[in-house]
Formats: sequence, structure tokens, C-alpha cells
Amino acid sequence: MNAPSLAVLLTWALALGWFCLLGAWAGALARPATGVVGAVRVSLWLGFGLATAFVLAVGLVQPLRSTAAVVAAAVLTVLAAAAWLLVRRRRGASPGDGSRALTRSWWVVVPILALLVVAYLAAHAVFGPVTNYDTGLYHLNAIQYAQDYRTIPGLANLHTRLGTNVSAFNLAAFGANTPWGADAFRLVAGLFVMAGLADVVLRMVDGRAGTWRRPGTYVLVLALTAAVPGLLHAPGYRLASPSPDTMAMIVTIVAGAYLVDALVSRQRAWVAVAVATAGLAASIRTQVWVAFAATLLVLVVSALRGRRGSAIGSAAGSRTLVAAALALSVVSGVLLAVRDAILSGWLLFPATYVPVPVDWRVPEAAAQSTRDWILSWARDTTAGPEKTLTSWYWLGSWASRTVADWWVAAGLGLLAVGVVAWVVSILASRGRVRPTAVGGWPVLVLAVIPTVAGVAAWFFTAPDPRFAWGSLLLVGAIPAGLACVRLYDRWPAAEGSSPGVVGVVATGLLALVAVPLGVMQARSADETPPNTVAEIRTYDVGPVTVVASVVPVPRPPIDAYTLPDGNQVGLTNGGDQCWAFVPCMPYANDALRFRGDGVADGFTTTG
Repeated sequence: MNAPSLAVLLTWALALGWFCLLGAWAGALARPATGVVGAVRVSLWLGFGLATAFVLAVGLVQPLRSTAAVVAAAVLTVLAAAAWLLVRRRRGASPGDGSRALTRSWWVVVPILALLVVAYLAAHAVFGPVTNYDTGLYHLNAIQYAQDYRTIPGLANLHTRLGTNVSAFNLAAFGANTPWGADAFRLVAGLFVMAGLADVVLRMVDGRAGTWRRPGTYVLVLALTAAVPGLLHAPGYRLASPSPDTMAMIVTIVAGAYLVDALVSRQRAWVAVAVATAGLAASIRTQVWVAFAATLLVLVVSALRGRRGSAIGSAAGSRTLVAAALALSVVSGVLLAVRDAILSGWLLFPATYVPVPVDWRVPEAAAQSTRDWILSWARDTTAGPEKTLTSWYWLGSWASRTVADWWVAAGLGLLAVGVVAWVVSILASRGRVRPTAVGGWPVLVLAVIPTVAGVAAWFFTAPDPRFAWGSLLLVGAIPAGLACVRLYDRWPAAEGSSPGVVGVVATGLLALVAVPLGVMQARSADETPPNTVAEIRTYDVGPVTVVASVVPVPRPPIDAYTLPDGNQVGLTNGGDQCWAFVPCMPYANDALRFRGDGVADGFTTTG
């Protein structure tokens, strides 16, 4: 192992620790019902959501790479620690239920080691080539603007794709305050992957009785098992690049796993995490707000069906936790709406349904053109909107191409496994009546509603698989996860807190898939594009200087272009990717104007 990869792993661990500290108050509320390890999981995801809302709020008024942003983060951390101490003092010592905090099952070492291999390979990949086309098109520029400016009015007039509202870009921008500096954008996708892997590890080491009767554990393990090959197959595209596809996929899977746990266990702690993670996923992918709304609907229907939530210490504490998770998602949604209005003058840009009366609003024709081309490319990359949006000719070729996608094939494979497992579990229960924690078909139907809603929204908007990797995996992982627990409850070896045969097989799959594929893919992070020379860069991580060989991002030629108002911007030469941090646009636009003396004042258009 080399020092740079270890430094990246340490950075991710510290970031997850910060999230846990920000959400420690939520963990303290949840602890009586979830135990110590479960409380850490609650803290992790509520804290992750709080950190995301924080960078969205700060970015509205301050550059995220600034002393002011760091001071604000310090104040938030102190307030979160004070809230945790206050909750602990008011609630007193949490009574135990006689269960061990940590498991003594030796078998968990195998999948945990496999997870460590995945984490190391992800850390190794961040120094390789950044190959996601959209990173050069707008990802990197969006992050860099957030680093050095408060949210810029009318930035989408410079380049319509800069109006895309991705909360995780603000996290990447805030990361520039770390020793990684401008290269911090390389770590953000891996941070989400690490959070998902950390959740799996926490579930595995939990010693409370019944841990392996929670179907969300199987949903998460199976979905991540299916996702690992895809992530490691193209690390430059999915890990080194700040890809919203990767980040949204991870949080969508986690949200689906916690929704299943909430429906089965009826514990409000898992309800809160399901709501918070669904909101976090929606803040990265706008289409996922449909799944978020469906998640809330399912939880309300479940409550109306008489599935009362188990008290988390007290009724007041449980209500507070769920209300806080809902408020966090709503606040993030409001902050995103404000950013939409500032960046483009529209809500849910590039949709043109809700205009905002500001002088920097992007012309409706430009917004509609951007939206139409995104939809068109997702359906057929060889034709334009005038053809793809007015007929269904593309459906056959799209279906054959989509089925070959790794995540679609994996989701269908998991669905087949789930169907077989459900049939086996039904046959296994013949001739005897044995209670099950799963609850049968009603829970399955409720659990898949948000996933189906998310897939439907994806199909009717932009049906490129990368926009819905998480939902496509959950289509199979949720039935398969529920089926695993049904088998677990009917398996003779499934006693006490031991995972039995089903648990060993399900988690062992992760090791069988991750380790061999990971070894093969480790070399791909070292491969560089033609005519590209790696650079030796140093990073001062505390008292330690880390030296890394980094494949730099491309630097295409950018010509100077003078606008009619006399201001100068960059114009791409030979393509539409800017990459470099300058006011840059892919196509000449003489209608563009600066609103003031500089970039911070924003942009508008004439006519």
C-alpha cells in the first residue's frame, strides 16, 4: 500500500467522523431502540444530510473555499456537539436489552476484508485519469465557481449546464479547504462509496439479537455487491470524477434499504434515516424527488395501516427524530430551489415551468433546448430532439442497449434471485406455521413503490441508465433482500443473533465478486490517456507530506472571446469541454452580458 491511498482513506474516515459528530444528537435519540452501533448509523446519515444542507446554505452567501466557510463549519460542529450533550443529559443513561454491542461471529472478517479491498482500490483510483465527459463539460467548472464565489446570479447564461443543481458539488467545493486543495473534487464520489461501505460494516459488527433479521442489511449487501464491479470497471469515470451518477446511486440504495427496515421493524429511527437519505439522494438527482415523495407516501400509508412506530426511548424523542429528518430534507429542497433561482432564474432548471422574475433569467428557448437535448441523447444518441421527442421509434434500440447495461442486468439478476428465493421460502413453510419478521406481500409491495416511481420518472424524462443506477438495482435487491430474511426465518440454523447459512452466503458474495475483480481492475487506475504524463504533486496532510503521482485533467485550447460589452471570456476550441477555471463557454453567444464589474455579479442576456 502506498501513502497517498492511505491518506485518502484517512481523509474519508475523518469526513465520516465529522458527519457522525454532526448527527450525534440524532444517534442519542435513537440509541435506546437501536443500540450503540445502530445509533452510529443514524448519526452518520443524519449528519451527512446536515453537512449537505450546511454547504448549500453557506454557498449562497460565501465562497466555500474561504475562512468564513471554515469558521461557519466550526460553529456548526460546536453547536452539534452541544446538542448531543444536551440530549444525553436530558435522557440519562440508556438501559440495555442484554445484547452485546458487537458481534462475536468470526465470519464477518471475510466480507469486511473484502470491503477494505474495495475502499483501498477506490482510494487508489482518485489519482488516475478523470474520464467522465461531463466533468470537463461542467462538473469541474461548477465546483470551481462554488469554491471561489458565492452562488453566481445567472451563471447558467454562461453555459446552460452550469445551471444543473447538484448538492454534492458544494461538498466537493468545501473539500478544497483541506490539504487536497483543488484536487479535492477527486475524493467526493469515493466519499459516498465509503459511507455506504461503512454502513455495511456497522451492520455486520452489530451484536444485537435479530440484526440479521433486518432485510435492509441484505438489500444493501446485495445491491453494493452488484455495484462494485461497475464502479471498479471504470474508476476514472465513476470514482476519480465527481460523478453525480455514482453519488446518487449509493444514497438511493441506502434509502431503499432503510425504507425496508422501517416497514418491517416499525422503528422510527429507521424511518428517520430513510427520509433523510431519500432527501439526500434527491438533492443530487432532481428526478429522485419523485421517489422521495413516494417514500413519504409509503411511510404514511404504513402508519395508517396500524403499523405504529416503536418508541425511540420516548414518544417525544421518536417524533423529534422523524420530524428532524423531514425538516432536513425540506430545508435542503428549499436551499436547492433558491440556488436554482439564482443560477438560472427558473425552478427545477432546465424545466421551464416555474420562472422567477429576475433580470438574469435564462431565455426559455435556451433552457428548453438544453432539456430537449438531454432527453434526446438518453433515448438515441444518433438523432436530435425533433425526431426522438416526437415518436417512439427509438424504443426497440433503446431497450436492447439498456438491457446490456451492467446495472440493469444486475438488477434483473437480483430480481430473478428474489423470485426463486420467495418460492423456496413459501415451499419451506408448508406444513408448519412459523412467525416471520418480514410481514409478507404487503411489505414487499409498499417497499418497491418508491423504486417503481423513481424508475417511471426516469423512463419518461431521460432514460439513460446512469441517471437511475440506484433505482434499477433496487428493483431486484429489495425483493431479494426480503426473500433472504424469509429464508433466514425458516432456516433451522437461524437462531439467536447468528446469521446462519443465509447470512454467510449473502455477504460472502461480496468477497467473491470484489476481490478478484478488484485485483484485475487495480491496474486500470494507473493507465493514462495517450500523450498524457502524470505529475508528481505534494500535499501537506498535517505534519506529513504526501507525494502522489497524479494524472492531470486535460487542458484543451481555449480562445479569448470579447463580448459586445467589452468583457472577455473563454471560448472552447475544437470541442465543448472547458476544463480550465476561466469564465468559459462552449459556443459563441453575443447576447451574453456581465451584470456588473466581474464574475461575482453574474451574467445576463439581451434580447
